Amino acid sequence: MTLNRRDQGLPLVQLNAVLQALILNKGRYAIPAWSGFLSGHLTSQINGLLKRCFKYGYCVEINTVENLIVSANCKLFKNSQNRQHCLHPLLPPVKPHNHNLRPKGHIYQILNYSTELHKRSFISRCLFQYY
Repeated sequence: MTLNRRDQGLPLVQLNAVLQALILNKGRYAIPAWSGFLSGHLTSQINGLLKRCFKYGYCVEINTVENLIVSANCKLFKNSQNRQHCLHPLLPPVKPHNHNLRPKGHIYQILNYSTELHKRSFISRCLFQYY
């Protein structure tokens, strides 16, 4: 489906809503799961698409895939720390607090991952990113 509504008089705010609904939401779907496996080439292609959307007047601001990934990862990791969340049992054990140190980004132990597949998974990326 093409977005040729700009020629038919659709205002920028509504074009932005259409872009969010049709394109960005498809990209955001399960982005925390697959973002660790994006290559640099694929990232630049997605960023090119998002820059062209801004250039041709379909959105209000330039979106980047990196910003989408960071916001989605942060939101899901924060939600997964709730005991009622379905991802909570996948989190590593809580670190024991023996000393009164400054607060860190999370309270979980950092595990050793030996394979590249585990290093790129959502939980391990968030543990290292928010440490």
